[in-house]
Amino acid sequence: HPGVHPRYRFQLTLRVQLTSNERGSHALRQQGVVIRIIIIALLLGTLLGASPSITHGTVWQPAPGTTWQWQLEGVVNTSHEVQMYVVDLFDTPTSIIDDLHADGRIVIASFSAGLYREWRPDAGDYPPEIIGEPFSGWPGESWVDIRALGTLGPILESRMDLALAKGFDGIVPADVNGWINNTGFPLNGTDQLNFNQWLATEAHARDLSVGLRNDLDQIPDLHASFDWALGEECYQYSTSDQLLPFVQSGKAVFGVEYEGNPNEYCPVLSAMGYSWLTKDRSLGDDPPNACESVTAADEVLRSRPWLFTAVPNPFNPLTTISFELPSHLAARLEVYDVTGRHVSTLFDGFATAGEHQVHWNGTDGAGAQVASGVYLYQLRAGDIVETKRMVLLR
Repeated sequence: HPGVHPRYRFQLTLRVQLTSNERGSHALRQQGVVIRIIIIALLLGTLLGASPSITHGTVWQPAPGTTWQWQLEGVVNTSHEVQMYVVDLFDTPTSIIDDLHADGRIVIASFSAGLYREWRPDAGDYPPEIIGEPFSGWPGESWVDIRALGTLGPILESRMDLALAKGFDGIVPADVNGWINNTGFPLNGTDQLNFNQWLATEAHARDLSVGLRNDLDQIPDLHASFDWALGEECYQYSTSDQLLPFVQSGKAVFGVEYEGNPNEYCPVLSAMGYSWLTKDRSLGDDPPNACESVTAADEVLRSRPWLFTAVPNPFNPLTTISFELPSHLAARLEVYDVTGRHVSTLFDGFATAGEHQVHWNGTDGAGAQVASGVYLYQLRAGDIVETKRMVLLR
């Protein structure tokens, strides 16, 4: 793909299933006569305009470049020429799903897995003991105890069953990053991993495609379990490269920016192989406003410094931070704690064009070990200042 940064380029070969039965365009999820054809995904998407995807059994798995629309409010506008729609599980009538299928669209159900919402029809199934702190800024919503699968599990299983009964092709559970929020429960990373992997397993048991929405810090442990990813405001918060394991595995990455300049973020995100939209936070009936492949993407990538995700992250006792420069530049790489206090300077000087690696062993500038916690690392090079997050676990 000419617009992909050399670090991210790969050739993708995939398997497509074509199934014949009475539902025609909705056949990717049905049983029937299966013909397997090996193709190059991006070539097919370019030449035929078909949905680049692969399947595991009857589970739909989109490839990078799949087009999409996201609408959660209002009557769903079915007129957009895209390959996938993400709509609300409860509010979307079966007639809309059928209309989208008749037009050859894949339809994904969105619902919250990590929050209690008092207006949902199954709100009465949530006992008080699993309802935690309010979700800040959203009245009527509260976090739930994801460890209580004996109670919460059947509620979410019923939602997946509803998605299947209404004819959805897959699900995208929301609010699956409670472990880094104030939920009112002592959740940790292992709790979240177990819950998210349970969601993926239950979806696949129903032949439903499943997307990972956010929870970027756990992508290294989750990308194999999910069929695609959906990120929000990743360019704004400099976390877009955390989604790369999906693209590198031949799986689509979808995303949205709610603020910022599309002329700035579209070339970068398109070059990474992502399917990105510019949307209003209401996610109502507005066009997809998709980032198109931009011919200047390579030039954008070559002309700016890049800061990459620390590996491993979380880490103990050592992590590696990589950065790339487009030319011989002065660069400074520093570590701060979450209060903004300077912890250590890892690099300060001129560096040649290309990729550079720096190690951090969890010590401050005086060589003393720092405590476990979240730390920020920041690259200053040219006119670019980029900051990312890492977690030290002792």
